[in-house]
Amino acid sequence: MSEEYRVLGYRWVNMVMYVLVAFMAGLAFMTLAPLLEVMAERWSVGFGTVSSLLSIFGIFMVLLSIPTGYVTDRLGFKLPVAIGGSLLALGIIGRTAAGSFGLFTLVTIVAGVGWGIMWSPVGSLAATWFPHREIGLASSLWPAGLLAGMAVGSLTAIPVMLQFGWNTMWLIYGVVAAVIAVLAWVLMRARPPVPPEPRPPFPPAGVLEGIKQTMNRPNIALQYAVFAAVGSLAVAPSILPPLLIAKGVVPPLAGLVSGLLLIGGMVGTLVVPPLAFGRRRTRAALLAASVLGPLFFIAIFYAPVAGGGVGLVSVLSFVFGFCMASVMAISPGVGQVQPGVNPGNAGILMGVFLTSIGIGITIYPILTGMLTESAGVLAAAWLLTVLPLLSLIVIYLFVPEPALPQGGPPGK
Repeated sequence: MSEEYRVLGYRWVNMVMYVLVAFMAGLAFMTLAPLLEVMAERWSVGFGTVSSLLSIFGIFMVLLSIPTGYVTDRLGFKLPVAIGGSLLALGIIGRTAAGSFGLFTLVTIVAGVGWGIMWSPVGSLAATWFPHREIGLASSLWPAGLLAGMAVGSLTAIPVMLQFGWNTMWLIYGVVAAVIAVLAWVLMRARPPVPPEPRPPFPPAGVLEGIKQTMNRPNIALQYAVFAAVGSLAVAPSILPPLLIAKGVVPPLAGLVSGLLLIGGMVGTLVVPPLAFGRRRTRAALLAASVLGPLFFIAIFYAPVAGGGVGLVSVLSFVFGFCMASVMAISPGVGQVQPGVNPGNAGILMGVFLTSIGIGITIYPILTGMLTESAGVLAAAWLLTVLPLLSLIVIYLFVPEPALPQGGPPGK
């Protein structure tokens, strides 16, 4: 192969490191959710007030994703990812010394800034290091790290706190995060020495120019798909345990069943994209996941839990996460292989996708909280069913099967 163009194996080192940083981000976010009631009692503040800590991450994702995409297209992906990972690690370690709710909010803001700037660079990573036939797949792998971190945080936060205490718990998570941040600085490389395939030069685009170049009809439609999928994944772990406990499931088991949707999501992001991309199955996978995920979710609320019913509910929770995370993972990958997307604007496009995801993370908790208070948890469950189901119509009408890149399916 010509030395002027070469596909380098180091692209996977970069991608693995990015997935690990995404794991750290999921850990920073979801270690808070199981401990909200503990924090409310610890600092004598209202549950609604302490719950606002979760919105900090979504707010900074909305504010910073597009600007970071703009910067990434000029500087490469490594610097924003490494800085974002470092801020996340600092925010987690800082929780050890936060003796008041105000200080805890401050270190959460530090972590939120890191969260906001670390996501959109994955578009530049995929566009600069991977050949075109692999860009869709590469752009779809990061949710596996995020959901794995969320699952670990959700399932371990309370047991680790009970075993080691409040401060030591955050120190343990902080050390893990710090190791990942250091590895990101050491191992990531911003740009390959040669392009992975023959390409004309792509000058970095301005924000408005990049949006205009990349936001064709499929990419506009896919913004709704990721908004609906991520919103449902973000809220479901908070409304499932009360439902199951009300049906007689003991709290630890209810938390485990809820955590299974995150494990299912992690598995879905590892399994579905490699099967879908490059083999004329991408659109079919999106359509199937968009209809099956919401239906499995609402079935949880009508399934019995007596006898062996908990096993059925566990399977439904797992498959719901598997499907919704697949939509979240595949959609940006489809967007990255649209005509007009190139290394000069890929970061901006990913910034747009992450902005839509951040809006979902921010808005869904508000909508479901209001609906739960006014009409009950079942009404909120139907909202989480109907909104993702609408993705089926949007994808069917506006998102065609991506063209098969020259060179065949990924890996060939």
